[in-house]
Amino acid sequence: MASFEKFEAKVRSAPLQSAGLGLAAAWLLTRLPVFGILGLLARVALVLLKPALLVLGGIRVWDLIQARRAETSQALPESHF
Repeated sequence: MASFEKFEAKVRSAPLQSAGLGLAAAWLLTRLPVFGILGLLARVALVLLKPALLVLGGIRVWDLIQARRAETSQALPESHF
């Protein structure tokens, strides 16, 4: 809560500057395509999700195959040919 009180004291000491910064931030946010950028990031993440899941699934299958090979090699008796 101390940071909010510090912020409030700064705003009260320079209200015109704070209002100007607020207006500048609002103008900037209306000019930038914020929702477009966020939408693009979401679409890219969803497009990359399927290949990532496929790779992770392949890694998991490889680990299971290696674990089964290790189990079967320990279970089989040694042959002396």
